[in-house]
Amino acid sequence: MSELGFAPTALSEQECCEVLERQGLGRLACYSPSQDESYIVPVAYMHHPGAIYLALVPGQKLRYLDEHPHGVCLEVEEVDANEDWKTVIVTGDFSRVQPGQEPAGKPVRGSLASVFEIGLAPYASDAKVLCRIDIRRLTGRHDRWITPPLPQSDR
Repeated sequence: MSELGFAPTALSEQECCEVLERQGLGRLACYSPSQDESYIVPVAYMHHPGAIYLALVPGQKLRYLDEHPHGVCLEVEEVDANEDWKTVIVTGDFSRVQPGQEPAGKPVRGSLASVFEIGLAPYASDAKVLCRIDIRRLTGRHDRWITPPLPQSDR
């Protein structure tokens, strides 16, 4: 336990899955051996048991994912008004989803969904690439931000 009265706790696999279900936005981290460079980008996702589905547009992240598909990482946070937060880290292996293997539901959420649905340039509806991260490791943590009391000034 910290000196402020709260000890971070590990989340169970079930609790991690619940956070993944409630959210839908995370940060995708990937690596390019040829560039010797890491890249992290916010992405919308959809969680299914054992996998994370993404709809991505061609660019740097897809090049990096194709080049180094193993050990891809997705970080998802859930923060509430009481300054409690849960962080979930998904580590797994990337692959492109072949036509006919799409999951039920829509892996495209948020602003990208409307961009794809109405075909706004530069992303036509056929530009999206459906992808999957097969989960190898799922970890999470519950923590709380506690602001220490300000010292009393001498009067």
